[in-house]
Amino acid sequence: MADKAAPERIPLPDDASAIFDYYEEQGWTDGLPIIPPTEERVQKMLGGTKAAPDKSLGQIPPSNSDVVVAKVATNAVMAGCRPEYMPVVLCALEALLDPLCNLYGYQATTYPKAPLIIVNGPVRQRIKLNSGYGVFGPGWRANATIGRAVRLCMLNIGGGTPGVTDKDTHAHPGKYTMCIGENEENSPWEPLHVERGFKKEDSCVTVLLSEGPHNINDHDNTTGKGVLGVCADTMCTLGMNIVFRHNSDPVLMLGPEHAANCAQDGFSKRDVKKFIWNKARLPHYKLKTGGMYSFHTWPVWYTSLDEHDLLPLCPDENQIIVIVAGGPGKQSACVPPLTRSVTKRVAE
Repeated sequence: MADKAAPERIPLPDDASAIFDYYEEQGWTDGLPIIPPTEERVQKMLGGTKAAPDKSLGQIPPSNSDVVVAKVATNAVMAGCRPEYMPVVLCALEALLDPLCNLYGYQATTYPKAPLIIVNGPVRQRIKLNSGYGVFGPGWRANATIGRAVRLCMLNIGGGTPGVTDKDTHAHPGKYTMCIGENEENSPWEPLHVERGFKKEDSCVTVLLSEGPHNINDHDNTTGKGVLGVCADTMCTLGMNIVFRHNSDPVLMLGPEHAANCAQDGFSKRDVKKFIWNKARLPHYKLKTGGMYSFHTWPVWYTSLDEHDLLPLCPDENQIIVIVAGGPGKQSACVPPLTRSVTKRVAE
């Protein structure tokens, strides 16, 4: 599948179990059952996009095969996507192929990495993408299958085979799928894509490679400073890759209730970023005690500091991504990043 310009046609019996068994034997699945990608289904999937079937979005490592739209459609069928999801899948892949995401460096490494896909704009409602209760969980076809389609493309087109080229020590469940919508309707601030220069009526996708989400539980604080203090403390523990990834984009996903606490205290989104950047820090001497301190060539803003200086998660507070997602409840989450993030507009 990975070395041809169009999907391969394979004669198989018309039996779903036999087809799944065959695909599993070839290493073409993520371990879960797939929808057989018949020619009719692939053509129907291609009907969800205006992109030409033979168009290439670029080359995907480690195989450096062309990400051809028809191949994407094949994997989208396998993942269980509807045709109307195709523009979001294609947009996510285009963003993922941007050098800022450093997919070449992370398709074959021991880091537990997966594409975090954040969707903004009207397309969320059109395809019924969840941005509220259980945003990272099961129950929503669009969330589950869009992220899965991207993962299958990384496997079947890119050659990121678990245990062969993909050497994650443990991995994490987000490698099956990690696609969410921003809860724009319950956010006190401008959504991520507007913050990045797009129009509110644009539909956009933001992608970065990251670890899995980490819950932030704070039922006690009702002030912005209190809530954000707990968030900052959670985001900068020594074992997280983020404290050694000098130039990646930390993600703070505030639940609507925590976001409201911040907004009621006058915090803008910029204020939230500045607070986190100033507070989510570890002292230089502590960084030297473990983690990955000895593995990196440290930038000047680290190595020239005093032992007790507190070091931020990233060079610039504006690299911190702040979104609102999830349903009611005194919970938020952080998603430790491994790369910079890329935002692109969905072509509809």
